[in-house]
Amino acid sequence: MNRLFKVSLAALMALSLAACTADKPEEPAAAGSDTVKGTYTVEITGFDWGCGTTKAIVTLDNPLDSAAAENFTVTETKQATDWTAEGFPVVVSDFERKITGASLSDDGKTLTLDLYCNPNEGSPFLYTMATGYNTWCDPYYLTIALAEGAELTSGGVAVTTFEVATDIDITAQPTSIDQFKTASFKAEDGTSYNYLYFEPETKADTLFVWLHGAGEGGTEKTDPRVIALANRADQFANDAFQKKVGGAYVLEPQCPTFWLDETGDGSMTNEHGGSIYTESVVELINSFKEEKGCTKVVIAGDSNGGFMTMNLAINHPEVADAYIPVCEAYKDSYISDDEIAELAKLNIFFVFSLDDPTVDPTQYEQPTIARLQKAGAENLHVATTEHVIGYVDDEDPEHEYSGHWSWIYFENGDSVCNDDGINAWDWIADIVK
Repeated sequence: MNRLFKVSLAALMALSLAACTADKPEEPAAAGSDTVKGTYTVEITGFDWGCGTTKAIVTLDNPLDSAAAENFTVTETKQATDWTAEGFPVVVSDFERKITGASLSDDGKTLTLDLYCNPNEGSPFLYTMATGYNTWCDPYYLTIALAEGAELTSGGVAVTTFEVATDIDITAQPTSIDQFKTASFKAEDGTSYNYLYFEPETKADTLFVWLHGAGEGGTEKTDPRVIALANRADQFANDAFQKKVGGAYVLEPQCPTFWLDETGDGSMTNEHGGSIYTESVVELINSFKEEKGCTKVVIAGDSNGGFMTMNLAINHPEVADAYIPVCEAYKDSYISDDEIAELAKLNIFFVFSLDDPTVDPTQYEQPTIARLQKAGAENLHVATTEHVIGYVDDEDPEHEYSGHWSWIYFENGDSVCNDDGINAWDWIADIVK
């Protein structure tokens, strides 16, 4: 091939390439529309006071170019107890939610709104005086809209219509306790339990049992996740507790009514101590212990669950290696001197606040502790506080809760023995090592 031909061929190829490049269309700009529609999910997070809807994640059919919290409004519609009305009726009400942040995915089609929560705002749970239980609000949904005067664009086009469907199944949303699994158990006496459980990454010898308070009980259809979301009992599956005790399985059974129920009528009227659930919950604990191959058991519980913790220590001391009654509701007058003598042989760590208005310490913990001390209890520890104080946010860093809520200290690993300063979690670690 001569040099002239080579030059000509190269020139033709260059012209051809240029023509192809000229014909190739430019990459289209992101599609825009004056109408943006979407659906949403939420995230639910546990706090010391309960749980709250902390995020709304909106999936859009057309992209937004930018987003700021002030461009949107969120209205929460849900069941709520009207604490200002006679009889505390349940009503459906609207609540304006405070948006603390807004962000977009790279393609502009996922909008995330951060929602403020506190002890009085944002919970998807309903507590009623009629039942005494926490349940999911029904209905519960968010209305997400553009704020008045908001100016948004989609692919450079001004958005004039912004519609997000309100439909949502609140019980099917991601939560901060998704590390737990749920299961059920039927005892020989016919009692059925739903329960939460946590399995550590590596096999553990320890089983930690948490017995919930009155508000987290319910019928067979009640979601057992209420146990961990309503009272922050997810902490026992978190790294801090797990590392402290050297790894543990966690079992959180849900009582079909109340642990204090001694007659089967579903009430908390208890005049003798004991419970219709004593034998069946022991059966569940032993079954789970055997299934997981655990050799050590620690039982703790708050309020109603503190009652059952004491009840098991009295009637089945062999079930656990240690008992931690928190704001426990087992009257001292129900405990005989012979039972005190046997309790004095156990490992027990009491936790309560001196200002508890629900379970008066002068009728419950304090006389029992005095009798145990007189009986020579060797591994008896007591952690008390004057009040129950906890962090909510930077504007409310020392929120005062009801004095009954001393479980907040134990669940956060902050319960410390009055006499020797040992932390309750460290005490557990010493028991199970």
